[in-house]
Amino acid sequence: MFHAVVSRQLGPAVYAEFSVLYALMIALSRPVNILSGAVTRVAVTGRATGVDFKEIKDFSLRLGFFLALAVGLGPVILSPLISGFLKAGNLPIFISVGLSLFIWSFTGVLRGLFASVEAFGVLSYTAAAELFIRAVCGIGLVLWGLKVFGAIASSVFGASAVFFLLYAKRNYIINAYNERLGQGAPESGFKNITAKVFFIALPVGFFLELDVLLAKRFFMAEEAGIYAAAALIGKGLLAFSMIASAVVYPKLVEERLNKKGVLAFLWGIGITVILFLSGYVFLKFFGKPVVGLLFGDKYHGVIEIVPVYAYSIIPLAIHLQIANFKGAIGGWVEGAWLWLLLAGYYLSLTLFSSAVHSYLQAIFVFHTITAPLSFILLYFRHSKGRN
Repeated sequence: MFHAVVSRQLGPAVYAEFSVLYALMIALSRPVNILSGAVTRVAVTGRATGVDFKEIKDFSLRLGFFLALAVGLGPVILSPLISGFLKAGNLPIFISVGLSLFIWSFTGVLRGLFASVEAFGVLSYTAAAELFIRAVCGIGLVLWGLKVFGAIASSVFGASAVFFLLYAKRNYIINAYNERLGQGAPESGFKNITAKVFFIALPVGFFLELDVLLAKRFFMAEEAGIYAAAALIGKGLLAFSMIASAVVYPKLVEERLNKKGVLAFLWGIGITVILFLSGYVFLKFFGKPVVGLLFGDKYHGVIEIVPVYAYSIIPLAIHLQIANFKGAIGGWVEGAWLWLLLAGYYLSLTLFSSAVHSYLQAIFVFHTITAPLSFILLYFRHSKGRN
């Protein structure tokens, strides 16, 4: 609903600018998502060894506060450099990005604690509320004439709403944590766990958004807008597969590479493949009315690209499930491997950026090759309990 209105109001060229800035915000929010994963891993580990919940909470809040300062101030301070590189944005927009990231950081702590006790019902309805509030505010601000700034600033309202909704349910975490004390697998200290999770998961966020981030740099404004619209639909499928990642994550932390852990991982892979194959078939046959409903006549070129985009990112979606497993049990070697792959991914996209179809082929081929290698590295390093 949000993108259907915004894309029509802005037109392909301005929508491309919004999509680049939105992709930037999502990429910069990756440390917040990592924070949630780190808090989950710390809480599950602490619960296994009988650590008091207050110690978990205090550590998580300190971590959240320092991250909030870093990701909140970073985009504002570096806005001239970022704006020049991406060819998009101005200071007021980057202030909105920074404020959203600041609030999301504290929300990330709460989400991680809720995930550690598998309270996915609470996380689900608060996420839905955030999207609804963001859509309503964004549509209102864009119709009011604030254009890209209004579309980006809507995230501040959504982030604030979900924080207060989760904070209101905080007592649920304490009770559920205390009920599960002593259940799970012990691991090393909290700081070491957190550092590993951040090191592993940071490059994963750029895997997710790098193609859209670079689109306006490589393609003309109109073509970048068409690509961004196609990516929106494809990344929608990816968002559903990432839900599967969040659901299985606590089980991966607890069970590691034993039978239950591997079955949880395979469940995530299976859901991902089914989602994308179904999405590809649906878009192949019904892409035209879907694109028309979402974006209107100005985005006619999306119809041709969107099923190819959905197909092209299937290996990426599988690679993200493997990276989720790395975040649950992996160490420094897995993190170094992912950073190396990120550099290779950037190089691949750059080399094959002459046309949209070659760009999509680069995404497909790169992750088809590297995803199995990532799993092999993880399995042989941890199948015998090595760290």
